[in-house]
Formats: sequence, C-alpha cells, structure tokens
Amino acid sequence: MDIQYLLWLQDLRAATGGMFDEFFNALSKFAVEVVPFLPFVVFWCADKKWGYRFLISEEIGEVATGMIKLTVCAYRPWIRSELINPAGDSKVAATGYSFPSGHTLVATVNYGTTIAWQRDRRRWLAVLCGVLIGLTGFSRNFLGVHTPQDVAVGFLVSVVIILAVGAVQKKAEGNEKIKDALTFAGILVVVVSHLFLS
Repeated sequence: MDIQYLLWLQDLRAATGGMFDEFFNALSKFAVEVVPFLPFVVFWCADKKWGYRFLISEEIGEVATGMIKLTVCAYRPWIRSELINPAGDSKVAATGYSFPSGHTLVATVNYGTTIAWQRDRRRWLAVLCGVLIGLTGFSRNFLGVHTPQDVAVGFLVSVVIILAVGAVQKKAEGNEKIKDALTFAGILVVVVSHLFLS
C-alpha cells in the first residue's frame, strides 16, 4: 500500500510536469540546512531557557534518528520497488537508510518546539510551523524518498522528544543536582550510542 501511494504521487508529479518538485525539494532542504540553526538563534538572541530546550531536543532527535535508522536498516523506496523513480537528484542526495525520515524528525523537533514556545504569544507563528511540519513530511513522500510510515514515525518520535524534554526541563528547573545527573546521563547516552553505531 505504501508503494502504491508513492506511485500515485509519482504519477501526479509526471502529470504536473514536475512543477512542484523544486518547491518541495527546497522545503526539505530548508528543514535540514537552515532550520537547525534556529536553536542557536533562539539561545543567543531571544531566550536562553528556550534555547536550551531547542538544542537538547534537536540533539536527542539526531541521536534517535541515527539509532533507529541503523537498527531497523529499512531500504529506500526505489530499492524496495524498481517502479519508484524519485524526483531530481534524490537518489544521490537521499543517502542511508529510510526509516524514520530524518528530515521530518528534524523539522518536527524544531517547528514543534517553536509551536510549544509561541502558541500563546504568536498564534500565527505556531500555525505556520504546524503547516511547515505537514508540508515537510509530505514533501518526503512527494519526492519519492520516504514511505508514509517513515514520515509518520519521524513525526511521532519528534513529538515524544518535545514533550519529554519539556517535562524534564520543568522538573529540573532550579535543581542543580537533577541538572548534573541529566548532563551525566546525556554524555553516557552519546557514548553508548557511538559505541553501538560503530
């Protein structure tokens, strides 16, 4: 069923002469080449507390993506079916395993944390970020580089990360012992994940 959906989108790309390919490609690139700088901008220019939250969420997302990808080892759609012909240079640009979608995960972590941060102050920005999450996830299917389940799991893992980091940050606020323990735990997780992935 997932391959059939991608084939339907592939037919749609062909029917429209590829006129949307560049838009969705640019949206995907923006999510992983520009948006990851957002935590640093927030930290240095807006709000240290939220900057930490952005940075921690993004780093956990990066580690989680690598761990899941290299544990599941799911092949890209065009390897699973020779009928899939991804848009543009996607076969060269979309490297590594397919599950979950790293673009969706990074986009959801950053845009989703922005939603949590701005939902009461700048509702329009929260809505825009929600739309960008949806469009980025859809772009991965539209371009033929990820299955719907790759995108769905990338999104769900991000939501769990955003909620968990928010809850832990609230609990650790003002408690140096908890912060020290979390720092040690973070270092331990990074070391263990590197050992696991090597």
